[in-house]
Amino acid sequence: MRQPLAKMGAALVLGAILAALVGAGPASAINVRYRAAKSCTVDGKTFRADIHTYGRPTPDGAPAYTEVQLWGFYFESGADVARVEATMAIWRDGGWKWAGPVGVVGGVSSGEWHNGPTPGTSQIGYLTPNTPKAIRVRGYTGGFNYHFCDVILRPADLQWIG
Repeated sequence: MRQPLAKMGAALVLGAILAALVGAGPASAINVRYRAAKSCTVDGKTFRADIHTYGRPTPDGAPAYTEVQLWGFYFESGADVARVEATMAIWRDGGWKWAGPVGVVGGVSSGEWHNGPTPGTSQIGYLTPNTPKAIRVRGYTGGFNYHFCDVILRPADLQWIG
């Protein structure tokens, strides 16, 4: 009776060590391999946004997706930042359509990078070869949130970062 329990215990310990070594579970900032980044201008100030993933889906493999591990943004110093929101977007009928929330950040300072919240799982990729799914990051300025610019981060924008 003791021998099977000892073997099971050893297997559990070995499994835990292996999981720690290969990074089992959700990917973290440590193992991201691709980055997409773009910028736009609102009220004369530059807004930049980026996403990080550990894969890069292609239209040839559709349906194909990769999980967005991190997203972040930067407003040029002096911008009157109201809030920043990230949503999933899908290309349909000749334009980008809303496809679900990713995260919202309010009350941030300008002149420094901020990481956005990722409360759930967000993916980008291709439903079909001609139907990409992307992340839209929108930066709002001003007190009434009516000045904004959009950055669409598509699977095709992902670049290898190692």
